[in-house]
Amino acid sequence: MKKTLLSVALCAAGIAQAQLFHLDINLTNPSAAVFTATTLPSGDNSFGTTLFDGISLQVFFNPALPGQTGGTTIGTLRPFLTNLAYDAWISDDVSPGLVTELNIYRDGVGNIVPQSFLTFFQALAGSAVIDLSGQIGSLPTFGTSGPIAAGWTGNPGPQIGTWAVVPELPVGAHLALYGVGFAGVWFYRRSRKA
Repeated sequence: MKKTLLSVALCAAGIAQAQLFHLDINLTNPSAAVFTATTLPSGDNSFGTTLFDGISLQVFFNPALPGQTGGTTIGTLRPFLTNLAYDAWISDDVSPGLVTELNIYRDGVGNIVPQSFLTFFQALAGSAVIDLSGQIGSLPTFGTSGPIAAGWTGNPGPQIGTWAVVPELPVGAHLALYGVGFAGVWFYRRSRKA
């Protein structure tokens, strides 16, 4: 019984790498903020938006920005069911006058391609780098999270997921987490044979 509990505990520690959010954000370097998709499925089905509508990270900027600003997005971040990546971002105001949302979208060729999010598929894929150095005073702190909606204020959709600001673990920490998980599986299988 004790071996089984130890095995389960080790497996749980190894699985701690699994996230409870759809988009993890590393703001360690605001001039190269990293947005990385996890493998969680969409929180709701969403149709009727295009890549130009993109996704909105709600209540991202706090305090609200004084006005709209934007820039380019570099990387492969995209809806899981689409091959084209988002390539731009802009701040958005769901509540008129309160610029608190971060809208990530596609501005280039293919921006009219429909984007769909389905509850039985991964919501997002890939990662992107965004320069948010001009918004340092309004960036969320470590541990902050919020909803991700399909679309933007001009064409809003349902909540498809959650974003969270997380620290970047060094490679050694990732390897240690995976090693603990594998050790837990090994102990569990060994205790089942005994």
